[in-house]
Amino acid sequence: MLMATKIDFHHVEPKHSGIHADLENWARWVKPARQSWISPMFQLYRSKAWQWHAPEHRAVVRSLDAMEMEKAVSRLPERNRAAIRWAYVIRCSPSGPMRALGVSNDGLMLLLRDGRQMLVNRL
Repeated sequence: MLMATKIDFHHVEPKHSGIHADLENWARWVKPARQSWISPMFQLYRSKAWQWHAPEHRAVVRSLDAMEMEKAVSRLPERNRAAIRWAYVIRCSPSGPMRALGVSNDGLMLLLRDGRQMLVNRL
């Protein structure tokens, strides 16, 4: 019986830690949001329980850096661009992107790693 190896897609090589931080900033900037006018039954209801919790502090998005990163990501080869967008923006199960790109677990990890390296070289 052939066993598939487990791959940690969240692992970032030390030489890619700088670009990883920039890609996370870019992902916060590019995330698609729901349209505000769509309101299922109790979606816009605001509970009073929020006042009993500590305030939530979110990381600041550096918009100019994110726009520059969007330009760099858009210039990547198609398969690497799809892997980067999957890992940082979409964040779903890897089976969909693997099927769409026609790669295995190892192949998707290589596309992701090579995409980060291309961004390091270009920026």
